[in-house]
Amino acid sequence: MNALGIFTGKDMRNQTLEFMNANFGKAGAYYYWISRGVDERPVRANRIRKSVGAENISPAISPNSTRRPRNSRPQFLSRRPFDFKRFKRLAERVQPALRAIENLS
Repeated sequence: MNALGIFTGKDMRNQTLEFMNANFGKAGAYYYWISRGVDERPVRANRIRKSVGAENISPAISPNSTRRPRNSRPQFLSRRPFDFKRFKRLAERVQPALRAIENLS
């Protein structure tokens, strides 16, 4: 994709359906529509859950923050040692979902 000048979803969204089909074959239409937020696949709500997660988004990486330049290295928010209290808070947020999965077994 990079060789075609496509580096981001926005770059892909700027391409025509004909361009995507010519360069990606059958997958071209999928990429074209998915980059526009259109996904007609049916929702499979009864699948077995494979993972559970929780996260805290720092203001430094929130959706409203300025995007970092392409190909730049990510900046780590901190280099502090393992924070057990923070880990415990995240684990407590995930625990109800894990209990629900356990009850399904």
